[in-house]
Amino acid sequence: MSDPKVVLVTGASSGIGQATARVLAENGYFVGMAARRWERLEALARELGERGLPLQCDVTDEGQVRAAVQELLDRRGRIDVLINNAGVMRIGPFLDQPQDNDRLQVETNLLGSLRMLRAVLPVMVRQGAGIVVNVSSILGRAIRPGAAVYVATKAGLIALTESLRKEFTRRNIRFLVVEPGMVRTELHPPAEFEQAIRSAGIQKPLEAEEIASAILYALEQPEHVAVSEILIRPVTQEL
Repeated sequence: MSDPKVVLVTGASSGIGQATARVLAENGYFVGMAARRWERLEALARELGERGLPLQCDVTDEGQVRAAVQELLDRRGRIDVLINNAGVMRIGPFLDQPQDNDRLQVETNLLGSLRMLRAVLPVMVRQGAGIVVNVSSILGRAIRPGAAVYVATKAGLIALTESLRKEFTRRNIRFLVVEPGMVRTELHPPAEFEQAIRSAGIQKPLEAEEIASAILYALEQPEHVAVSEILIRPVTQEL
């Protein structure tokens, strides 16, 4: 029996990241779970047992990123899949937002993904194969007011993914960008989320497990098949 493929998931302590870690572990992958909230990671690690490894990692910290990647390599010897999922959202009128919110979103959503890519891509190049999944947002395509910096980071992640796909295809590294619509996660406070889906006329929002299933679908395709983009949204959410 071959060794399980090794996945590194950022933002694994809640929401899409946590759901993806669970789904992949249940389907035979070994999952390195990276996030800031150690207690939550430990709880998930107890649930997954030998199928997971908790990794303390704030993607805004270069040292923690490098250490997390190295720990996973020391344990498993390779990284077959990177899922850049860590993200934050700060919404509201642009001029009302403090610059600290701008920095946090850029540092986490865009630069955090870049830090992970610079740490993991050399590993995949040496292996001669790999898959990178960047979790963006429907707001990277369907731009709305009141979330300017968040939109900019997610649109940037889409462009980054497409550019790297063209650069690394010949090295047998596939890139996928996932653009979820309204998903029930901790990214939104519950009252704010309920107001948002009512305002948007969304009858039933997505659940994190549905995004995880879409990611699994893409990863399970044969090596000659590249699923490059998945835009997944509630039926009643307009683009």
